[in-house]
Amino acid sequence: MYKMSMIFVLELQRFAELKWIIAVSVLCVSMLLILAMVSYVIWYMKREVVKPLEQMTKASMQVQMGQFNHIQLDTESNNELGILAKVFTQMSSELGRLYSRLEDAVNEQNAKSCVKPTAL
Repeated sequence: MYKMSMIFVLELQRFAELKWIIAVSVLCVSMLLILAMVSYVIWYMKREVVKPLEQMTKASMQVQMGQFNHIQLDTESNNELGILAKVFTQMSSELGRLYSRLEDAVNEQNAKSCVKPTAL
């Protein structure tokens, strides 16, 4: 009887250890999957959000310095950043045209004011 209960206890212990190994294995696989998913989300966010915003910042700085033909922005995306890039590009082009017209008007005005009056 003692030998039978000892075998039963050993089998029960082996079964408990097997369940423990399975639980730890599932936990490790789950952690690896979570790590992979988080890495993918970070990569995707960097590619789809951070990089376009960095390009938009560079283009804004160029426009601020008077370079209205700024770096090429991704205007093909149909998301909010793509629409913003398209509108920003149109705005900077229009601003460049207006600035050019203003410079022409100022130069023309300066040329007129530099003409000496004729003698009476």
